[in-house]
Amino acid sequence: MSAFTIHKSQYYAAHLMSCGLVIESTRKAGGVNMKPDHPQFADYLEAFRSAIDLHEADLLCKALLS
Repeated sequence: MSAFTIHKSQYYAAHLMSCGLVIESTRKAGGVNMKPDHPQFADYLEAFRSAIDLHEADLLCKALLS
């Protein structure tokens, strides 16, 4: 399964994969997978693509991991 990293910081990583949007914490084990059929998938993907800076993208990751 190939992945395209759309965000990476010292705290979080976000990858676009065929199975969906995968969000991981870089500090501890675990993560979430938002599948493409999720109602908010397109909105989150667009938010990552248009994130102004690393802090904004980190906030998106934090929201998905919460």
